[in-house]
Parts: sequence; C-alpha cells; structure tokens
Amino acid sequence: MRAIERQDEQQWLEIAEDELRQKFPGEFEPLCRITLLQSSAQPYRNELIVTFHHAIADGISALHFIHELLSYYQQLVEGITISKVDSLPLLPSLEQLLKKSLTEAKAADFTQATPSQTTSPPTLLIEQMAPVVERQTRLIPCQLDRSLTLQIKSRCRQEQTTVHGVLCAAMMMACVQHLSSQAPILVSCSSNINLRASCFPPVEPSYLGCFVSSITTTHHADPKANLWDLARECHSNIHRLVQHKIPHDLVSNPELLNKYNSSFLAQLAEHNMGRNTTTHVSNLGQCDLKAVYGSIRLESFYFATGQNLVGTCFWLGTVTINQKLFCTFTYTDPLISTKTAEVLADSVVKVLTSAVT
Repeated sequence: MRAIERQDEQQWLEIAEDELRQKFPGEFEPLCRITLLQSSAQPYRNELIVTFHHAIADGISALHFIHELLSYYQQLVEGITISKVDSLPLLPSLEQLLKKSLTEAKAADFTQATPSQTTSPPTLLIEQMAPVVERQTRLIPCQLDRSLTLQIKSRCRQEQTTVHGVLCAAMMMACVQHLSSQAPILVSCSSNINLRASCFPPVEPSYLGCFVSSITTTHHADPKANLWDLARECHSNIHRLVQHKIPHDLVSNPELLNKYNSSFLAQLAEHNMGRNTTTHVSNLGQCDLKAVYGSIRLESFYFATGQNLVGTCFWLGTVTINQKLFCTFTYTDPLISTKTAEVLADSVVKVLTSAVT
C-alpha cells in the first residue's frame, strides 16, 4: 500500500489507468496493490485505488473487499478492538466446483442444444493498429443519477427485459450509430456470468476469488432498430446460453484451457489487435454496499479490467449503489481514440435517456 498527496482532481484516474498497465511481477509478490490519495487541503475527501490480480478476485469480490475495509476502518475510528481476521480456506479449482453442474447439464443434454449463433466475425471498432507495448487501457467514469436509474429499472420491467439486457443493447446501438451504416451490421456483446450459485457447494458473495465466465451473443443491429426489441433479444439469448451451461463449459473445457499458454496469448494479442467482440458489459447489478459507514460516506465506485493485451473494442463495467448507476467505459488507446471513446460513452447515455424519457 502507498499513500500519495493529491495534486489534481483527475490524479486518481491517471493512477488507475497506470495500474491497469502494470503487471504483477512474480508469484511471490502480493496480488493486490492499494493506493490512497489524500489531501491536507481536503482531509474529508479521499480516493482509494485497489488493483487485484484477476486470479484472486472478480467484481463481486472487489465490492465485498471495499465493504470490509470501510467497516474495519470505522471500527478503528470508534476505538473498537478488531479481533484476528480468519484467513479464507482454499477452495478447489473452479473447474472442480462446477463439475456437478456440468454433469447434470450433460445428462439433460443441455450442451447439445446450443441456440444458433452466427460464426461470422462481428464488426470491430479498430481505428489504429499498435503493438501491445504501445497500448494503454483508458477509462471514462460517469454515473446516472437516482431519477434516471429508477426510470431505467421501471421501464425494463414494463418492457419485460433486464437492466443488463438494455445496457448490452445501448452499447451495441452506440457502436452501430457511430459506424453510420444504413444497413444492419453484425455486432456482438460479451457478458460476464456469475458462477457462484452454480458451484457445489455454492460460493458465498463474501468469498474473495474469481468465479466468473463470459458469454457472447451476436446480433444484426439496425441503426434505426427499437432499443427494447434488441434488449429483449440480448436477454433471451443470454438466458438460453446460461440455461445450456455454455459459460460453465467454457471455464471447464480442458481442450480450451490447454490452449491458453504464453505462445497462444502472444498470437491472440496480435490477431485483430487482440479484440474479439464489439462490446462487453460486466454488470454487478444492485449492490447492498452501504452509502454511509459511520463517519465515512461512499460517494462513488468504479471498476474495470485491463484491456491492452486482449479484450473487447468497447467495455463497460456497471454497478448500482444507493439507486445510482455507476458506469466505467473502458477502451484501448490508440486502437480507439479518446475522442471516439468519449463520443461512444455519451451516445450510450443518450440512448438510455431517450428510451425512458
């Protein structure tokens, strides 16, 4: 952990982007780095940048980590003695935890009933080629106020879809509009899938670890299409693929896992600049993280994953806290320019706002 005196308002963002570029140096090094930004001129305001190796934490883990950290801090402020914190027991591998779920799926012949998805490559937004060493993961944080967030939730219920479905649809629509095509374009959106409930035994949300997979759906999106139709299509396709245990199988498929060596990753990083989908949405959903911990008020929470090696063209991480939707738009510079990324982020918010007002 390091503590730094804040020099300007955007320093936390610069540090976060730099952290996403820095590798964890070795197997014996701590797999978590923390930076505390504080200012003597504003002692009531602080920023905390926490960087995890993805092998030990997912987005849900990060939320729980912040909850525990703030809870312990408040106890210290109040003079409460903290008893020894027990270490988490080491769980079996995720592949082992999912074995029962996959066995049941194959017995029911779920994996043989995969919904049809086109094998054609989706449209990728790549404005400039660059080697891995010249790529930088960039972040655009924003939040939707309580009124707009509640409107989106209410409208999703009316339209018989989910917030995640409409976020996927809005991301793809923003890309299609940016491409200015008059005809439908084949675009794709990946989604993170929480596998904790599918493990045996189930893994509690409070347990730190990486228990996620991803799933990709492709769509012929028209720039004039109805957002809610696309949202329902996204939700339906994701639901069916999860029901067929496809994301579970991707985590546990030995043939696929054997491919992920350093040589394969190096080739993948150069192929299509390492991009594989048009967009990606990692939505942590409604979080019970408290807004107030005694003397501490949580103002905002943003999260992202490094995209410079491999990843998507345009990534979005979202979480709803205290009825506010926090969004972290993520892109890789110079594959996508800052100007284009800002236009896309603004477009997503405009698409969502127009759909509910």
